[in-house]
Amino acid sequence: MERNEPNIQEELLLLYELSLSVGQTLDPDTTCREFLRVLMAKRNLVGASIWWRANDEGAASDLRLLHGIPRAQILFERLSPGHPLCLLAASGRPHSRTGSDPGFDEYDIGDLIPGGSWAVYPLGSEGILLMSSPSASLFTPRMLGQLRSVTNKLTTALQGSLAYARLRESEATLRERSRQLDDSRRLLQAVIDTAPLRIYWKDRNSRYLGCNPPFARDAGKNHPGELIGKGDEDMFWKEQAELHRSDDRNIIEGGQPRLDREEPRTTGSGKPVWLSTSKVPLRDSQGQIVGVLGLYEDITARKLAQMELERYRSQLEQRVEERTRQLAEAKEAAEIANVAKSAFLTNMSHEIRTPLNAILGMAHLVRRSGVNPQQDARLTKLEAAGEHLLGVINAILDLSKIEAGKFELRREPVDFPAMLDEVRALISANLDQKPIALRIDTQPPPCPLLGDATRIRQALLNYLSNAAKFTEAGLIDVGIRYTPQQDGSVDVRFEVRDTGVGIAPEIMPRLFRAFEQADNSTTRRYGGTGLGLAITRKLARLMGGDAGADSRLGSGSTFWFSVRLEKSQVEIRESEPLRDSPASILARGYDHHRILLVEDEPLNREIIHAFLLEADLTPRIAEDGLQALQIAGSENFDLILMDMQMPRMDGVNATRAIRALPGYQRTPIIALTANAFDEDRQLCLEAGMNDFLTKPVKARRLYETILRWLSEPQE
Repeated sequence: MERNEPNIQEELLLLYELSLSVGQTLDPDTTCREFLRVLMAKRNLVGASIWWRANDEGAASDLRLLHGIPRAQILFERLSPGHPLCLLAASGRPHSRTGSDPGFDEYDIGDLIPGGSWAVYPLGSEGILLMSSPSASLFTPRMLGQLRSVTNKLTTALQGSLAYARLRESEATLRERSRQLDDSRRLLQAVIDTAPLRIYWKDRNSRYLGCNPPFARDAGKNHPGELIGKGDEDMFWKEQAELHRSDDRNIIEGGQPRLDREEPRTTGSGKPVWLSTSKVPLRDSQGQIVGVLGLYEDITARKLAQMELERYRSQLEQRVEERTRQLAEAKEAAEIANVAKSAFLTNMSHEIRTPLNAILGMAHLVRRSGVNPQQDARLTKLEAAGEHLLGVINAILDLSKIEAGKFELRREPVDFPAMLDEVRALISANLDQKPIALRIDTQPPPCPLLGDATRIRQALLNYLSNAAKFTEAGLIDVGIRYTPQQDGSVDVRFEVRDTGVGIAPEIMPRLFRAFEQADNSTTRRYGGTGLGLAITRKLARLMGGDAGADSRLGSGSTFWFSVRLEKSQVEIRESEPLRDSPASILARGYDHHRILLVEDEPLNREIIHAFLLEADLTPRIAEDGLQALQIAGSENFDLILMDMQMPRMDGVNATRAIRALPGYQRTPIIALTANAFDEDRQLCLEAGMNDFLTKPVKARRLYETILRWLSEPQE
């Protein structure tokens, strides 16, 4: 017998000690360690290890290391199913190899256990026992066969201990998951209990399975458990139980949720409330509908607010309708009042301008008949008073038209040098009695401009009249500044500077208000209506500009206004001055022309007739429109002067009728009217008239108009 080969007694002792090391503990690591310690102590082994299946998929699964000696020399923890040792273990039979065996190196166990020879002993189908020894004679068939009984016991022990370990691990996992489930359940319950919504859930028979405390309180219960197993017929809302059950059945059978439905309900105390309810199918883990989950929110406050809002909206609509009706009535009344105002102003204009025409016309005729110096002075004062009254009337009419939105601006070429020369001539008469120098900047604009020259002249004359009125001595300076704009227009700024009495600072804010003056006292030194500055500002703003003033009491004033004018594509030609008066020209070259004068007011008819006789024009007279139509039907005329307001047939209807007569389609018809509104001018032009003269009619203006129309070639 070889020295390393154990005898029978030693083998039996080894088996006995190995048997004692197995089954003493349920710890698989301790079982493996004790078994390997005894085995290595009794045999000439340099290494031993136990490997076990990593999973339950069969013998071809990974092998993982349970225990090994010496542990530090084993470099792997797992062996893949394709490893040669795994294949040997799958065979279920013991195997041994020595370094001299063919194919020894292909097993590649040098990193698993040191030694020159090794043996693999299967542990059932669960794992292997790997042993290594420097002696190749140790692993005899007899020795391996004797290990069968003890390895079977080791296999059984490891199976039990590993199963126990897995059980302990499963129990720990179960306890952890139970704890997590309890935490989740408590959290879910806390969410349900503290949610501002009322939450409940029922089974398929509409019996309550649970609810949160707010729902229990709404149901008149102290705790959610008091509702479990009960139905809606057991609640104080039992009258609505059948409705709730039908609703639940529809959701359970149809599987569709019903969301955000508003419902009225009565509480246990009898108080009516409004609820916003939602119900969804309650499903188990397999997706089967096992009941209904419902929730609702008390929206009583919101619903009451909504109802109040609806009531308020209804009341508001009624108020709006009432207010709209009142506004419509007020608008209608305002329109009626505006029409009445326009009619009143038209009548007043006619009633005042008609006698003014007589006053100024008679003054002109008296002066032409020859008067002495005293009479001439008195006639001058009479004419000045008439012109002042005419200015007041024009100012009131202008302000009324502007405020009524009926003021229309003309769009015509503006001849600045000619306009400024006319302004100088008109204002010079007011300065003859005072030591005041007048200086006017007459520089022309950078290009021809379009605008309302009459209104610009009116605004400038307002400023100059005030400067002449409030300046006793010194200088009145008129400046003009042109500023081209990007859109092609030009801003024109006029400034009138004087050395007059000036204006106190507290007066400046109300200076441009209508009917306001710097001195409103009844003993004021200077007269005036207080309309000139207000009209100037309104005219300036209508023309795209503005107006204002700078002044210091006792140091003079600077009044300015600006307008925005368009560029004109036509050059302004300077008008050639007449070498003789219009009356003389008419007397020499047009005395043979036949003129029809239509005027119903005897005094005005006498004045116009006298004006025409002065120019050697002998008119045919008609006292109203009907008589004018009869005369025009039997005679031919070169020009017709037509009054507007007449009995039997007014000037508009008479013009239309005369235009229908043969030969009168091109005959100039000039309106003579005391109505100064733009709509009156437009009405005349629409009726077929050619021009418009406003009473009081000045002789020179009458001659100029007649001369212009008689000198134009008629087709």
